[in-house]
Amino acid sequence: MSVSVSVTLRDLLHASELRLVPLVSAHSSIDGDQAPVDWVHHSDLADPTPFVARNQVLLITRPRKIRTAQEYDVYVERLARVGVVALGFGVKVFSDETPPALIAACHRHQLRLFEVPFETPFIAVTRFVARKQAQIAQARDAQTLSALNGLSSAALRPDGVRSLLRELAKRLSGDVLLTDVLGTVTASAGTPVAPEIAERVRSEAHRLGSRGQRATSSFATDDVYASLQTVGPGEGLRGILVVLTQRPASPSDHAVATSAVALLALLLKQKSTRHRDHALLRSTVLELLLQGEPSIGHQVLSTVGEDLPEAPVVVAVFSGARPWNAHPWDSGFVAEHDGHQVAIVSATAPVLQESAALAARGGRVGLSAPTTYTQLPIALSQGQAAQRITSDDEPVREWARSSSQGLEWIQEVPHARARARAILAPLLVEGSEELLPSLRVWLEATGSWDVASRELGIHRHTLRRRINTIETMLERDLSGMNARTDVWLALQALDANL
Repeated sequence: MSVSVSVTLRDLLHASELRLVPLVSAHSSIDGDQAPVDWVHHSDLADPTPFVARNQVLLITRPRKIRTAQEYDVYVERLARVGVVALGFGVKVFSDETPPALIAACHRHQLRLFEVPFETPFIAVTRFVARKQAQIAQARDAQTLSALNGLSSAALRPDGVRSLLRELAKRLSGDVLLTDVLGTVTASAGTPVAPEIAERVRSEAHRLGSRGQRATSSFATDDVYASLQTVGPGEGLRGILVVLTQRPASPSDHAVATSAVALLALLLKQKSTRHRDHALLRSTVLELLLQGEPSIGHQVLSTVGEDLPEAPVVVAVFSGARPWNAHPWDSGFVAEHDGHQVAIVSATAPVLQESAALAARGGRVGLSAPTTYTQLPIALSQGQAAQRITSDDEPVREWARSSSQGLEWIQEVPHARARARAILAPLLVEGSEELLPSLRVWLEATGSWDVASRELGIHRHTLRRRINTIETMLERDLSGMNARTDVWLALQALDANL
């Protein structure tokens, strides 16, 4: 897919409205103007490196306490070391021209340098990058949607698998292979693959298939980038999808390939019942919704004549009864997620009565507060937390009622405090005092780095390092809602007077 991956320095320097003047280019085999620009930052600190990141542009007017050639050399060397992509100097604020010592230091350390005229405010440079990023994201989303439409149409043709592979190869401008779990190619699209690449693909596909679970991997040579994904659920792998391209895959490429995997899983399981086929599709749609892609989820569902309920919605998490066999929500969306069944139901539906009908067949149900699709991950965690404290006497539990009771509901969970201490044990040892409060504030801020760092009074990079340390100590990936919910509940149990 040919949409730009990111804003480049070339975009910035060629923006006629900014009138930036290049002074120093990169001394490398790669065209310096094509360097990616993630953001534009302004600071005149003598050492701004704690507050800038790789692939950022730094704008300055007069760095504090930097005057001599040696001081400029140290200053530029620090910026180059942390990966600042370019330096922009604003003239006629404190200096009529860019200091020669700064130019010499940038040449010496191969850091790109440009001049910002007085008539161009720094905020205009920042806004240009933000606007360009939004345009790229919009174009990428449009192209992804177009690709999904093409894949869905191909999957509906009589030769669904081969049509899907041909469409995927066209969309990704590469070669596509489908192998069995032993690594033997069963279908392909594109040009013939070189023997040495084919053998490496066979070996890697066999390795993934032999694990008997969902997995991905990748490798690269001088000529090709390869990505592999298993097709089908872990307990019944159907094969391995292999994509070979001449460049690294973009996020859009990954999204399209993942959608192709979901469709392939459906096509390769034609002997299964219609309900089970739809369950696989719905699980894929639910993952798209949890990743903040409701429009793509709507698009995928529309290919099978289904739709999502309008917001506000309630998320119901089930255990016990199988809702796709006889769930009471004819107008709801039901999918499997992490071993449980999840329903997204209109908040205007009689949710409690319908939950009681499911509980009567042996199910247990946790209900979130009403929410929008943008807040679906939080609602899912609420439903999971409520479902975990259901009982034989109360098989349906509402998050809103549980949360309004404060922490009293945790006392209903057997050995809650002991379980909490077992989960959080690595953070309760001497020398880890700063980690537990940081974890609590970050989780309460629903994972927002900016909000949590302001609350703690620390820089967001410091908070990131602490959370990374916590993940290592707890051996948990806190990027997912399930892990966050477990740890958050453990913190509540630890704080409760049990």
